[in-house]
Amino acid sequence: MEFFQQIREHIRGSERYFLIAIGSVLVASYLSTLSPLIIQFAIDQLLAGQPLEQHHWLSRLLNQGMVGLTANQGLFLMGLALAIVMASRGIFDFYKGRHAALASETTVERIRDKLYTHLQHLYFEELGDAKSGEWIQRCSSDVETVRKFLANQMTEIIRAIALFGFTVGMMLQIDWRMTILSTFLIPPIFGFAYFFFMKVQRLFQDMDETEGALSALLQENLMGVRVIRAFGREATEAAKFDEKSQEYRDKTMKLVKAIAVYWGSSDFLAMMQRTLVILVGTVWAVQGRVSLGTVVAFFTYINMILWPIRQMGRILTDLSKCKVSLGRIEELLALPTENFDEDESMKTISGRVELRNLTFAYPGETPILEDLNLIIEKGETIGIVGPTGAGKSTLAHLIAGLIPVEADQILIDGEDIGSFPVKALRRQIGIVMQEPFLFARNIRRNIAIKDESVSDQDVIGATETASLHQTILGFDAGYETEIGERGVSLSGGQKQRMAIARTIIDEVPIVIFDDSLSAVDAGTDIEIRNRLKGRKHQATTLIIAHRLNSVMHADRILILRDGRIEAVGTHGELVKEKGYYQRLWEIQKGDWKEENRCG
Repeated sequence: MEFFQQIREHIRGSERYFLIAIGSVLVASYLSTLSPLIIQFAIDQLLAGQPLEQHHWLSRLLNQGMVGLTANQGLFLMGLALAIVMASRGIFDFYKGRHAALASETTVERIRDKLYTHLQHLYFEELGDAKSGEWIQRCSSDVETVRKFLANQMTEIIRAIALFGFTVGMMLQIDWRMTILSTFLIPPIFGFAYFFFMKVQRLFQDMDETEGALSALLQENLMGVRVIRAFGREATEAAKFDEKSQEYRDKTMKLVKAIAVYWGSSDFLAMMQRTLVILVGTVWAVQGRVSLGTVVAFFTYINMILWPIRQMGRILTDLSKCKVSLGRIEELLALPTENFDEDESMKTISGRVELRNLTFAYPGETPILEDLNLIIEKGETIGIVGPTGAGKSTLAHLIAGLIPVEADQILIDGEDIGSFPVKALRRQIGIVMQEPFLFARNIRRNIAIKDESVSDQDVIGATETASLHQTILGFDAGYETEIGERGVSLSGGQKQRMAIARTIIDEVPIVIFDDSLSAVDAGTDIEIRNRLKGRKHQATTLIIAHRLNSVMHADRILILRDGRIEAVGTHGELVKEKGYYQRLWEIQKGDWKEENRCG
């Protein structure tokens, strides 16, 4: 029942289309049961001259219409009645198809939009473990599976139930003995269909999960194709893909074999049911227990019953697929999201940051940051250095509001960071990531991603601060140059400088550089830092770096080791103290002297 509750929740807003489609199916199914009755009337009453008991309204209507007509005129009347019934059925089938398509497309559009919006609002730590290939498969292949079920099989379930009910009711009105004979093998067929449904559901889930893993591997290889070729890993990666592909093929073949067994077995039982009706019905007709028209009508009716039963295999297959796919979609939608309700007041940030007994651990892990206490004044520049894994990037993400933290552990302008609306916080804190992501757009649109209506002067000002303006002018199309997926046409340093320009184009009060100058040369590094210091509005700046020349001119430098603050001071103070910073400076000071001479 949970599956149908989920379906009902998703179709909310398209109920009108579904109701029209279901109503059309019911009418079309009922009209289908009238055709054999007309044929029986024509055979028994017109051709055989055997008066029928008028139990049905259509039989009474036809009998009244036959008064005073010749045999040929009666046959013409029967043909006309049959044509009217079939044409009416066709009209309602059209309405069923049209409104089922409208219902499914509008529903799936909402599911796609909901999934996309949900993914955009996931917590930062959820995205860290994301397998985008599998998520894409859920947003595309699984959504398409749901669409097919809603468009085709949702109404077919109603048709199968309605047609069976209407047909059995019509058969009972004609002859109860033939009805029992015609439905003798129906229960075994239904039982076999239920067993098949339970089996195929597990098989499809295995196949769908394997397809997701295959999609994830394919995307990973396409994204890292340059690395694969650089290390000569083509054959190894091809073998891994072939292994996953074979696994997907094997899972698919298991599903195909199960479907083949079902179709073969159900066809055999259906043919046995037809044979039983023909043999016994013929004997009873010869004995005079039933009329010939009754045998013909029941043979037509049994085909009507067997058609939805045979289709039950396809319906149950698609139902199983839809159930699995919808479960995977709901699993994605169940991931927690941030609250992006924007406060119209847009609380303004000044730039003062305070860490108060800050302790943080990722779920299920030991604390990566422990008992951090620090006050960063407005406009101050803080350098953060420490070994890999010390928690520097995590600290940057916490201050930027990308990862939630317990109350009163991070304060902005004296207020808990959690009291700021998420969107207001993100708009006023700029962060340049370690690995900048660029979109497959032109340079200008990448830099002005926050607001594409910014002036060219502002864009140029940001690129000049990032020492990128002259580089861009060297491209054939300048700022209109398309940079390809993930900025594939740019060097690592150019990507980092573009990310810096994108961050500082707005005069945000807090800027965080998460090791974002590692790919630029020493001269450019010095040039960027000097220009940042000379900006009109001095922002509170945090610079995370492994190269000390990037932080040595900061107001204060924070040494972060094993999740704790080991020392805080200026460059001059820290190089005099024995410890991590002094050792690192002894290693790097030769490079600094060379860079200072070049700069």
